[in-house]
Amino acid sequence: MEPTKKQLVALVYVGVSLIVAAWGVQLTSVQTQWFSAFSNLRPDVGPVSFAFYPNNSTGLASLTASVTNPTNFGLSLTSISFVIFANSTSEDFSARGSSEVASSGVGLDALLPAHGYINVTSSATIYIDAVNQLNAFLANHTADARIFVQTNLYLRSPFGILAPTYCFEAPGRPVSVCPLSRFG
Repeated sequence: MEPTKKQLVALVYVGVSLIVAAWGVQLTSVQTQWFSAFSNLRPDVGPVSFAFYPNNSTGLASLTASVTNPTNFGLSLTSISFVIFANSTSEDFSARGSSEVASSGVGLDALLPAHGYINVTSSATIYIDAVNQLNAFLANHTADARIFVQTNLYLRSPFGILAPTYCFEAPGRPVSVCPLSRFG
């Protein structure tokens, strides 16, 4: 006996439903892997060095950083930004009501490979209103200066760009919260 037209249509619907269900499972698996990789990233910030140029009241803050991906899933890293703060254990630094002294961004548009890493070097111009004050502050606090770096990773995801924030006391010691930014 030959199948009826209704039975053929029903069979097509069942086939399409199975394909859509399998596609949904596959997408869910990819998203789960992506979020697992995202939550296991290990950024690190090395020491921050400062160079001051008193003749023209400018300065640079330079740092190296790395991001390690310990998972089996690669991620697309579009850029990294750094905000640098100065302080000491004995005295607060403040320029315009904040300890923020410089910021920079590095465009990458790179794949952070599975079980791989990316190294980044960045230089940031020290804010003009903080240069002289920071130079004197660091000269007076050679033994107890504390430098903090807020790091934002900009990752391309199935949902758009996601930007987790990390904070370090340079070099490489994670801290839970960075000082407040001067720009909000």
